Amino acid sequence: ALGGMLQPSVFGVLLIAALALFVHDRTLWAAVCCGAACTIHPTYLLPAALVILGFMTTLVLEKRPGLAFLVGGAALMLVLPITLHALRTFGATTPAQFAQAQDILANMRIPHHCRVDLWLDPVAGLQIAWLTAGIALTWRTRLFPVLVVPFALGALLTIVQAISGSNYLALVFPWR
Repeated sequence: ALGGMLQPSVFGVLLIAALALFVHDRTLWAAVCCGAACTIHPTYLLPAALVILGFMTTLVLEKRPGLAFLVGGAALMLVLPITLHALRTFGATTPAQFAQAQDILANMRIPHHCRVDLWLDPVAGLQIAWLTAGIALTWRTRLFPVLVVPFALGALLTIVQAISGSNYLALVFPWR
């Protein structure tokens, strides 16, 4: 029972904790939470990177560029081991095999996660609307740029993936 509760995907809550820590100016601890989420489940690498970019943007807007670069560097150092492990373990053997593996994953194994035409339905549209409304409610707070940066970059990457049909981009799930 406990094993089912502690699946790696539940550690995405660390990204929420990172937001709370950042808002309370516990900036380095926020970066640690992002790094921990990625270390436990590497699928959080892209969302955590976008959140870290949100932190860095906010810090630059607050005229704290030194801390922004410290946070970015600390986060990079924290995720470097799991990133290298993932690249070594799941990286390309040959370009053809890598493309074939991506095609199988994106179009046969988990298309409901990878193909915008399959997951972008009215329910997803409502979720996007709620997310947009939630971000709007943070206007004029420290949290606003932290949320806008990953939202905007995630939306942009989603559009690029939908237009290009890139299996690689689909498998990093920019819409998460």
